[in-house]
Amino acid sequence: MLTGICAFAAIVRFADLTGTSLWMDDGYTIRIVVTERDNFLRPILADVHPPLYFLFLLGWTEVFGTGEWALRSFGAFLGLLTVPVMFAIGRLLGGANVGLTAALLLAASPLHVQYGAEVRMYGLLVLGAAVAIWGALRFAQEPGNARAACWGAVAYAFGAIVCAATQVTGLLALPGLSLLMILGWWRAGRPAAGFRAAFWAHLIIGAFLLAYTPLLRLFMENMNNLFLPWIPPPSPRVVAEVAGALLAQKLAGAVSLPVAAMAAAVLGSIALWGAWGLRRDALGLGFALLVGALPFALSIGLSLAVQPIFLLRVHIWAMLPLYALAAHAIAKRWSSGAGAKEAAPIALRAGFAAAFAVASAVGLHDYYTEPSRPDWRGLAAALREGLQPGDAVVAPPLTGSEPLLAYYAPNVTGTVRMAPASTDDLTRLAEEASLAPRVWFVSARWHDRVPPAAVGDALGQAGLRPAGPPREFRLLALQLWDRPESGG
Repeated sequence: MLTGICAFAAIVRFADLTGTSLWMDDGYTIRIVVTERDNFLRPILADVHPPLYFLFLLGWTEVFGTGEWALRSFGAFLGLLTVPVMFAIGRLLGGANVGLTAALLLAASPLHVQYGAEVRMYGLLVLGAAVAIWGALRFAQEPGNARAACWGAVAYAFGAIVCAATQVTGLLALPGLSLLMILGWWRAGRPAAGFRAAFWAHLIIGAFLLAYTPLLRLFMENMNNLFLPWIPPPSPRVVAEVAGALLAQKLAGAVSLPVAAMAAAVLGSIALWGAWGLRRDALGLGFALLVGALPFALSIGLSLAVQPIFLLRVHIWAMLPLYALAAHAIAKRWSSGAGAKEAAPIALRAGFAAAFAVASAVGLHDYYTEPSRPDWRGLAAALREGLQPGDAVVAPPLTGSEPLLAYYAPNVTGTVRMAPASTDDLTRLAEEASLAPRVWFVSARWHDRVPPAAVGDALGQAGLRPAGPPREFRLLALQLWDRPESGG
């Protein structure tokens, strides 16, 4: 059964892997592994994310190349590896049926499929978190068993280091997992074997974090220099949207927003029902509170006290405990009786399973048929054909735009100028545009910081005029501006 689930997971992850183009966030990775590959440490140290994913991807591309499929297949492969680990988590939580259900929920998750297809670190982050969760749960269940405690502690330490070395916010997963291990050790009578295993695991993690602190400070400084007012504070609505998207991702594009919100509420209630079913199991309840809920509380606290970070991508790994709890609600036998007494739980479990099946099917269908990513591939193809010597390209004011355009259209290298990040930069843009005979203006709905009309006014001040209406691509627009005396 698990083999079939993994085969299904591979199909939905690798089918049409390059159906949409890379997008702006992928451009940051392209900069490291493609356009500045010979000096990859410089862009790594200028980024806000730790280097582990980028180093792994550099090794992957040494073998498979830097084509779109090769770049994306790494994340898809990591996502596939996470499915059997999810089975192991569910089996520890409630037996083989819960494990199989949890693995199937993750295999069919539109969110996991989508983020695994990005050339970003989310696939590695979720895999690391899955290994850490399995290790902490394995340890907590048998801390007196030297072999089980050792394997659990080693897996936890390995997964924790992967999380911390992949994304700074991966650290949010660690406190709850450590507390879960302490809870299991305490309930088992504080066995010496468990203490030794946990002590060494946390010593290794602590030594890593101590050595990692200078890099962490550097990445935090880089983050402080970013333009991040678009991250909202964690209001109740924002929290609900993030939690809902973890369960009902991609539904909003296929159905109305109220229906998607209702679906997220239903799926969330199933996970809560699974937590309720574990209320008499101290470890199970601890798993729900410490692994499922505590990281959200920590993220909210940091967002309120330091800087808003409450985003879906920060909590992408939190789907694991949510799916595990939902699987417990779907697959765990709540009644040991038979006949009429068993009918209600079976019908209820079937309804829970149907709810997830419908949400996953609709989300996957929408993922493949209604791409939500901008069409940078198509826009770059137009630039590749139309760009002439001396032309300049005005791209959205993010460092990912230049390597992304250069990846698809190598002839734009050296021609890209950043669009203004604020109206104060319009004069600078006009001065730069006055030096070019023609300017190609790229407008990206998600990333424009200044209205396109204001950018057009600045280009007009530089003596340029639109050579025609903008060419529309998905979520993007491209317009050529030239000088009247040039004749187009």
